[in-house]
Amino acid sequence: MSSQTKTLFLILFVSLISASTGVAVKLGVGQIAPLSFVSARAITSLILVTPLIIKAKFWRKFTQPKLFLFSLFATANIILFALGIGHTTLAVAAILYTLTPLITAATSNLVYHEKLHSRQILGITLGLIGALIIIIAPAIAKNDLSTGTLNGNLTVLAAVISFSLYT
Repeated sequence: MSSQTKTLFLILFVSLISASTGVAVKLGVGQIAPLSFVSARAITSLILVTPLIIKAKFWRKFTQPKLFLFSLFATANIILFALGIGHTTLAVAAILYTLTPLITAATSNLVYHEKLHSRQILGITLGLIGALIIIIAPAIAKNDLSTGTLNGNLTVLAAVISFSLYT
């Protein structure tokens, strides 16, 4: 098997794993407490990844502790998502995660002073308005469970913001 074919299979495998994460977390937090689920996920990852880190001698290449601190945003994303998904729907969570590029662009503008064009600003504004409607929908339609709960939506939004800051 060629190197290119192996790479394509690996990309497919990672895509399938990534695509199933939301469903797995939703099902998992329905069976056990969210933080217990996140802990089990972290321990499983540690067991699977540690041999690869040892073989690659990755710890010797790690020279910037600031990157470690920055990676805490990714950890916060996982924890907040697990806490929020039990109180909202996968559809709402997926829609909220589409805000990631918008938040990243806005943050880049504020922190790195990257220029945003008027169409980009309009797109960010419309995206944020749409997300706001989705987030507050449970407060408007009090008996409609298809939009989750306001608390769940806000927790997933916090996860999205955390992930956006990580990226």
